[in-house]
Amino acid sequence: MGYVARTDSRYFQNIVLSLTRKKAPTLGRKIGTLVVLSVLSSCLLVALLLAVFQFHRTLANQRADLDGTAAILATTVARPLEARDQQQVLSILTSVGRVPGLISVAVINGNNERFAVMGNASFLETDLASSSDGMVKALTRATQIASVPIVKSGAPIGRLILLSDISKLRNDFIFTVTFSLAAACIASALGLFMSRPLQLRIVQPMSELIAAMQKIRAKRDFKTFVEHNSDDESGKLVESFNSMIAAVRSRDMVLQKIAYTDPLTGLPNRPAMQQAIETMLAEKLEGAAYLIDLDGFREINDTLGHSIADALLMDIASRIHAESGGSANAFRLGGDEFMVVSSRISSNREAETDIARFIATFYQPLSILGHEVHLSACAGVAIFPRDGNNASEVMRRCDLALQEAKKAGVGRVSIYRPDMEEKIRARNELVAGLRSGLQRDEFKVHYQPQVDLHTGCVLGFEALARWQHPVKGYISPAVFVPVAEKAGLIPELGLRILRTSCVQAKNWFKAGNGVYQVSVNVSAAQLLQADFLKEVQEALSDSGLPPPLLCLELTESVFIGKSISTIRHLFTELKKMGIELALDDFGTGYSSLSYLEGLPFDKVKIDRAFVNGVHSSAKKKALLQSIISLSHALGMKVVAEGAEEQEDIATLVAMKADVVQGYYFAKPAAAEEALAKARQINETAKKPRIAV
Repeated sequence: MGYVARTDSRYFQNIVLSLTRKKAPTLGRKIGTLVVLSVLSSCLLVALLLAVFQFHRTLANQRADLDGTAAILATTVARPLEARDQQQVLSILTSVGRVPGLISVAVINGNNERFAVMGNASFLETDLASSSDGMVKALTRATQIASVPIVKSGAPIGRLILLSDISKLRNDFIFTVTFSLAAACIASALGLFMSRPLQLRIVQPMSELIAAMQKIRAKRDFKTFVEHNSDDESGKLVESFNSMIAAVRSRDMVLQKIAYTDPLTGLPNRPAMQQAIETMLAEKLEGAAYLIDLDGFREINDTLGHSIADALLMDIASRIHAESGGSANAFRLGGDEFMVVSSRISSNREAETDIARFIATFYQPLSILGHEVHLSACAGVAIFPRDGNNASEVMRRCDLALQEAKKAGVGRVSIYRPDMEEKIRARNELVAGLRSGLQRDEFKVHYQPQVDLHTGCVLGFEALARWQHPVKGYISPAVFVPVAEKAGLIPELGLRILRTSCVQAKNWFKAGNGVYQVSVNVSAAQLLQADFLKEVQEALSDSGLPPPLLCLELTESVFIGKSISTIRHLFTELKKMGIELALDDFGTGYSSLSYLEGLPFDKVKIDRAFVNGVHSSAKKKALLQSIISLSHALGMKVVAEGAEEQEDIATLVAMKADVVQGYYFAKPAAAEEALAKARQINETAKKPRIAV
């Protein structure tokens, strides 16, 4: 989906998690609980206040009546109490026994002693006889007390106490409170029932929003919308959600197009290709993937410019897309690489037939902005699921097949084979072995004598790297040198060979074994290092070898794709040091003559392909004679490599070659063995040694 789409998905995920957290009460339950608590508390509060008010007012009225009765009775018993007529006081108290709710009445004299009592006088034994008792005590005891002073002639002579029963009033209060509680519960239930539509109005949109978010989270389906007809806040929330989803969907479509489309050609890109293969594999469909790479596209880009190169890619994309039809899909992977994924392909023969129509599109010249361009293309083929169970495997094996096709030449097609994998594995093992071999100093230098054809004596040696692997044994330079070049290990290996060879040549000279020049091969990667000149200078100074005794051999690969002015500058600096230069493997490249004329070489080393068997081939003789004559005309010596027969030596002498190097005289060998062989060659020559 792309980065922004993934961010939106995490945003929805966080919302869903927050809304669907386990053990959290739902919004509907919260609303219901709030309604019930609100109605219940409101009803209870109102009912309780009314009940308390009613109880307090009734209690106050009864208290007033009781106080009035007590006041009248106190006035009546004042004279008998003063006269201490107990019978008269009891008679008066008996007259009030008919008052409703009156429990007891008592007269207390001035000494605070009971003078006369009617009814239950036990309350006098406690501290209940107080007229200041509040409503709470009245409810608790279900009684009400009135206590008034008995006054005679303006002076108190005692007290009159009345105790009234208010249990009926208390029962009425309790009934009122209980009834109010029941009414509040009924009102709460009714409120909960009445709030159900409100809950649905609020909760249902939220539930639909949660379901939509969960669907988006699970399926990344941004086509999900929520329907809800409402003008309130919930409706606005749903409307905002739908607007946001529409915006995300629109942006997601744009991002998908950007993420899965090549901006230059309009073809689907690499991620789209991977998705297409994964989909076919998931559906258990058979098919083939063709990785197509243009031959020489870099040169077109460098020569005609980026604008024409881009127009060329668009034209090619259009042709491949037009050829795809309904059974194949074309993709641009980047640069000059295209991929075609065809369905219903299950065998090599079907793949060869199918890819032919795509390769054929390159046979026709392309007219781009007034330029006629001729192109060819190589292709690597992988058939799935036979050659891979996922897109990465299929792509990797297409690439292996493409590398094989490029090695075979321009316009070639190669279908993946399991042995290609083995080659890559073996190469990787070789690279690992090279790295560890350099660390363990497994590489040694062997020397092959170079013989002066005029004197028959050894002039010098070519230094050659040899690798004795601890497990695989001897590994040929033809095997490990190309791998070392691609792995970037040649500069380190070349520097070791250079330093070792300089030290060895100096040691020979110092030990009185003769003056021998040593020739060392230099790769393009080594030559173009920033500190190459410094490394050569240090190798000479550290070893003490005179510069003329060092010859650097360079092949034509050093110059391909490089600036000749840069190469000329390096050669000039090397010549200033006094070092000799040799053009190695002459005749195997395409433009060696221009290098001979424009660069300061001292020697030309003719490739063994022109030397070996020259005595029996008229064409080789003619070519070899031309090269020797041309080199001499340019003031350069000729070194012939690969001489293995005496007749070849005789032919080279007749053609006036200068130096020969080959198995006829000696194979490359370790330093001591090579020196011994040189002495043997010199003794055989029976001629004075000619110094370099």
